[in-house]
Amino acid sequence: MTEDIKKRIIKVLKKYEDGLTISEIAKLLGVHRHTITKYVYELTGSKKIRQRRVGPAKLCYFKRSKTKSKSQLSVFLFLPLIPALILAQTTNFTNSFMENSIDTLIQTQILNISQVNEIDIINESSITDSIPNETCEELWNCVEWSSCIDGQQTRTCVDLNLCGTTLDKPSETQLCIECNLTCDVCEELDPVNCTCNPITSCILGDGCCPDNCNYTADPDCVPECLANEDCDKTSLSKYVLILVFLSQNIPKGF
Repeated sequence: MTEDIKKRIIKVLKKYEDGLTISEIAKLLGVHRHTITKYVYELTGSKKIRQRRVGPAKLCYFKRSKTKSKSQLSVFLFLPLIPALILAQTTNFTNSFMENSIDTLIQTQILNISQVNEIDIINESSITDSIPNETCEELWNCVEWSSCIDGQQTRTCVDLNLCGTTLDKPSETQLCIECNLTCDVCEELDPVNCTCNPITSCILGDGCCPDNCNYTADPDCVPECLANEDCDKTSLSKYVLILVFLSQNIPKGF
């Protein structure tokens, strides 16, 4: 578990070359900030990452190995040619001998430069492959959909495992209908289809009686017999008892 978190920290810092704060790393990886702080200190101590203070914030960076640029190496490798060129102008060697000598030196230096380039490519590959290329399972986390603007909603989704793939990435856009309907008390708004639908929840005191409710579950539903003044004493007593019980158990401020 410890090595897995360290690998993920290195991987996300390689992706964000401008640096990240500890809080940003924790948010991207879905790990508590205190845990990330511990492993950042360990990685800094082992010189796998580095930290730099920028204003009030301290940014973390992936520490890449320093190598000489190809242009610097090219100049360095061609330095031995200078004496040969001077010698060619100040001696009485034949033109054919000098041409062959210079050509040999140039070919040797070109071969050395190509070998240096191959070493640079190997070094870059070793940095990229410092974290094992294991099978990565995408774990997407998306924020809530935005408001409907011009018939479209958007959201942002982030892969918490930072796999670098988008095979299972959820959609970040969807069509929508701008809805300005105002529903009645006993209706609820369906923003996707922009319709008002009858409520289905049995809620005490909302003055509504959904079709799936009765006076036992929701006293707002008056028994038909009571509405028709045709209740027997049993039904009436039961309804009154329910009202009394609920009135005594309704929380204050309801």
